[in-house]
Amino acid sequence: MTIVVIAHRLSTIKDADKIVVIKDGNKVEVGTNDSLLKDYPEGVYANFCAKQANAEANVQEQEAGKEDEEEVVDVKVDETDKGNGLKRKATIAVAEMSPEEREMKEKSDEQDAAKEKIA
Repeated sequence: MTIVVIAHRLSTIKDADKIVVIKDGNKVEVGTNDSLLKDYPEGVYANFCAKQANAEANVQEQEAGKEDEEEVVDVKVDETDKGNGLKRKATIAVAEMSPEEREMKEKSDEQDAAKEKIA
């Protein structure tokens, strides 16, 4: 039985019995993962492996760096006179928020502000 797999992720194809590398519509390399790396050290497949390994290493390095970083915060204080005393509300926004997280936080802050106006 023959199964053809077209992939860009090495984990998908690295254990295949035969890997055929096609460039510009032409078959340029054929072999197993190990033989392609050994027989074509400067080949298309080897370069692809190196680029993917570098990309994965960069992602791991960035993730490790985020764990080691000190948390940078922006504190906003909203002071409102509420009869007998002063109510302080502090909102802490982490600088490394994704755009989606930032949008969700802004919506939540807007809802909280609307609730306070009603109260």
